[in-house]
Amino acid sequence: MLYYLYIYNRKANQTVDSERMLRRCIYIEPKFIPAYIELARLRGPQDRNVGSLLKAIVQINPMDPNYITIYGYWLLNKGNRAAALKQYWRALALSPSYIEAILGAARILRKSGDHGRLFQLVTRWQSILRESKGQPPSKSHLYLYEWQLKNELSNKAKAYDGCPQSCVSFNY
Repeated sequence: MLYYLYIYNRKANQTVDSERMLRRCIYIEPKFIPAYIELARLRGPQDRNVGSLLKAIVQINPMDPNYITIYGYWLLNKGNRAAALKQYWRALALSPSYIEAILGAARILRKSGDHGRLFQLVTRWQSILRESKGQPPSKSHLYLYEWQLKNELSNKAKAYDGCPQSCVSFNY
């Protein structure tokens, strides 16, 4: 009932009353997750209490990768990459094919330059996709060979880029 009053107050642009209704909802029913989500949304991402609200949601429902990923995304936007990556791994442990968690973890690994773990994550995701489509699993050594070849060519390109002008001679 209070949740519906919140919706009415929100539509009437009465944010103070809306927030009060949501706090009452949480007080009366502490496990009512939509009230936490709406309160976090109402306060905005810059509010310092949003983190505690999202953490409470994850504690109430620890088996839902969606809420864990939302919390990880918030941590990432706050600049806490290590904690965000931990939340993404936690979501992937619950649901290995949850795409939002895979993308979040891949972003963090790419930004931190951890190409080995990023490669493992992408390989794992591709094998999960192949299995979900009913295709036979591909041979992982092909991925490793492609990755090794890419790294070798990347290193050679860097070596040629660092070559002084004197090592390049043109004989006409």
